Amino acid sequence: MEMLSRLPRPTRMRLRKKPKKLGEWRSVVAKSLANSMAALKELETGHYLWKVRRKKFRGIKWYKRKFRIDYEKLYLHYLPAANPISKKLYIAAPNKLFRIDLADVVEVRKGFSTDTFNEVQRLMKTTSKKNKFLIPDNCLSIIFDHRSKGKADRSYTLDLVCTDEEIRNKWFDAFDQLIESMKEVEYQKEYELYLRERFNSA
Repeated sequence: MEMLSRLPRPTRMRLRKKPKKLGEWRSVVAKSLANSMAALKELETGHYLWKVRRKKFRGIKWYKRKFRIDYEKLYLHYLPAANPISKKLYIAAPNKLFRIDLADVVEVRKGFSTDTFNEVQRLMKTTSKKNKFLIPDNCLSIIFDHRSKGKADRSYTLDLVCTDEEIRNKWFDAFDQLIESMKEVEYQKEYELYLRERFNSA
């Protein structure tokens, strides 16, 4: 605690007051989402979605994973790949691995709105069975803060394809509401991201 008190204040902040304790902002956001999200229970259970990745040498790859939101701790969880190593890691630490911190989310977009989706649309073969799902109404992209991956020059994205527009809209609304709720605790969230960045670079 003495070490924390000597750290300089972060400069990238907007709101309000200094946090009373670390992690407090998560409970504030969780309560806000619980009061406003109609699809709360459904997204806690989760859906199978396709994660689309653009690989440098292997081209476009699709990975079917089950995603679910932990509204209490504010993490996006997903099931690992169906290989022995991933399964063992998941069994060993199911609540620590294969999850994404929702504190890092800065934007959510509908449709083909990232370089990855534009590339997928260009390279997708007309004979692919996935073509019936690859339409703008089924797609969304989650944009993350570049600091969470140590990328100083750009953000990174999670590009997802849903089975239909209704499911896409539920996920989009969840992340849209998350972003709006986090604006009310921006100071505290930024303070914790700053501390994490300082310790990771130490």
